[in-house]
Amino acid sequence: MSHNNIFTLMRTIDVKYLANQLIIIITIFSLIFGFLINYYITNNFLESLFLGLIIAVITFLSWSLNRELYPQSEYAAIVSGILVVIFLPWYKIIPSIILFLLWFIIILRLINQTTGLKSTFIDRLVILSLTITTSYFFSWIFLIFILIIFPLNYRFTKEKNDIIFILIAIFLTPIIIFYQEIFYNQNNLNFQNGFIIFLITILFLIFMWLNKDKKIICDYSNKKVPFNRIFSAQIISVFIIIGYILWFGDESIILLLPVWCIFISSIIFSFISQIKKKLN
Repeated sequence: MSHNNIFTLMRTIDVKYLANQLIIIITIFSLIFGFLINYYITNNFLESLFLGLIIAVITFLSWSLNRELYPQSEYAAIVSGILVVIFLPWYKIIPSIILFLLWFIIILRLINQTTGLKSTFIDRLVILSLTITTSYFFSWIFLIFILIIFPLNYRFTKEKNDIIFILIAIFLTPIIIFYQEIFYNQNNLNFQNGFIIFLITILFLIFMWLNKDKKIICDYSNKKVPFNRIFSAQIISVFIIIGYILWFGDESIILLLPVWCIFISSIIFSFISQIKKKLN
């Protein structure tokens, strides 16, 4: 399988596999389903078509994100896509969540290296650009996340490119904090909601750790993806989600609906995997 080594964080979809065929079907169905639900509510064709397209993209990106967060099971990602299709039309959809999901996918690929290719300067530049763009639509707190992601990646790579982007992020962050008042917490988090989120994320990490023995092969090589990279990506994802919710409170919980679908489907499939292991 060939790949452009300038940008190494792109993964292709092999339509020969059943799981990939299923997500294509589910994505098309989500477009139609989202369109019909919204057309029934609004009776506006163009608006409903636009929302259907947004739901389809969110469904596909949720599947893609699940493949990075729990690469041990391709069918867990299918279930998360189905859950998104079921629940998303009933909530107020914010199109900018697409940018958040895309950013999330790319940074996880930098850390877990599921592509099997050495990350490049362009990879890091794309991540920094996406971070700044995502920060514009959501919050400059994403630059704080980058201050953790690049050092974490440097722990694995020991490459000077990570040092360069750490320094860039360090330079940008104080400036952004000054102008964007990043230390202002905009919303409160209900204790019950916070406890449920904490429980889900802890269960997610526990069940991901229990799957540490499962072999994952890189896309563009026959090498095994190191579990410490996979688990590091899972830990950083939990840190980002919890940090984001603590910052923006209860309103952010609904916004992150695709993430909850991913966490829940991953926990379920990991639990099933453990049961099968015990029975065998």
